[in-house]
Amino acid sequence: MAGQSGYHVQQGGMDAEADKLDSAGDDTGDIKSAIADAVRFDDDILGGTDSGPAYRSFSTAWQDEAKTLESALHELAGKVRASRANYDQADHEVIAQVNSAGSAGDSQVSTRPAAVTGPSPFG
Repeated sequence: MAGQSGYHVQQGGMDAEADKLDSAGDDTGDIKSAIADAVRFDDDILGGTDSGPAYRSFSTAWQDEAKTLESALHELAGKVRASRANYDQADHEVIAQVNSAGSAGDSQVSTRPAAVTGPSPFG
């Protein structure tokens, strides 16, 4: 923003990135569903007693990985949103503290020189 110095968080940008992470998590969930084994094939169809269990292990690992990735993306989106909310709260707290610091204090205190109450040392 023009005229501002220091650190600034674009909260709308954080929301947009969180939405992208959620969308990626949804896409990963769709992929997980698409690669799910709808039918359990016999070892003979999968190439024998060695390749059948190997395929099932591979398929299960992919399913587990997709589930973990989907969950992680949604969790990260939530953390980005929480960070945005924390930045927003911190901004409001700082503004409130600055405003209260400007209005607080003794109204009798000023930056003017103190009044002379006695004779001047200069005669």
